[in-house]
Amino acid sequence: MVKLEQDKELKIEYQKVVDGYESDHMIEEVPRQEISGVNFMYYMDHHPVVKLSSSSTKIRPVFDASASCYNGESLNDCLSSGPSLNHDLVEVLIRFRRWPIAVTTDLIKAFLQINVQEKDRDVHRILWPRDDGTIRHIRFTRVPSGNTSSPFLLNATIKHHLDKYPSTSVVQDLKANIYTDNWMSGADFAVEAADKFCEAHSIFADASMDLTKLVSNSLLINSQLYDKVPFINFDEPNTVLGLKWCNSQDSFFFDGINSNSSVGVVSTKRSILGLIAKIFYPLGLISPYVMYGKILFQELWMLNVVFVL
Repeated sequence: MVKLEQDKELKIEYQKVVDGYESDHMIEEVPRQEISGVNFMYYMDHHPVVKLSSSSTKIRPVFDASASCYNGESLNDCLSSGPSLNHDLVEVLIRFRRWPIAVTTDLIKAFLQINVQEKDRDVHRILWPRDDGTIRHIRFTRVPSGNTSSPFLLNATIKHHLDKYPSTSVVQDLKANIYTDNWMSGADFAVEAADKFCEAHSIFADASMDLTKLVSNSLLINSQLYDKVPFINFDEPNTVLGLKWCNSQDSFFFDGINSNSSVGVVSTKRSILGLIAKIFYPLGLISPYVMYGKILFQELWMLNVVFVL
């Protein structure tokens, strides 16, 4: 809250996001007579994350259900994360690369499309200040992303919904190539990819979920679907499951890491290991380059070097 008071513009934009949640009935104000007196209550910490490079949501609230309350326990301590229902990341990425026409899209506010039972809403509370200085008690009616069980609930909900449909090629594709809230697919021709997307869009609309931020390596997809879903700028690099994808060239690319970019950071074995760990390359495409860093780290251990000049 202190950060918001110091940055009025950020507070205004953050307020708009919260107001949007309320207008979409994703959160509700706790009635005065219910603020206290219930069996279980938990208030989540929250703060805004600003990502100016995002094409859609510049400011995103982050809710921390791992913050300990007065008894040292958090909400996530009391929740089961459930089994991981995501497919292997490498397999999803490899299947994505097989198509001449590639398409990626994701679900809008995916976690917030799943209802929370009324009896569980009071353990999903947050505090929000009014302009007059008083405090609002707000609770979620939908699943917030900060819950340790949220990924399982989302994946289980999607799989349950898809099981209602005949096992068409699109349904099978959705079951195999959805990773959390991202769908990565494609086709041999633009028309086929557009038809596949339209069928998937209709399937998710039946669950009150919307696909958005469509990205493709084909300009023809834009002309086929321009009136159905928001697009990402064709010439801007995009992120696909943590990898940067230049869709206009249909290629992945990686940013280099400069060890001198962090002012005041002393070069140690720990910092070098941290730089190596920052490089995300699940397909091993740049392993020959990352290997240089790993060899350097190994040599530093053999030389028993503490500081690197």
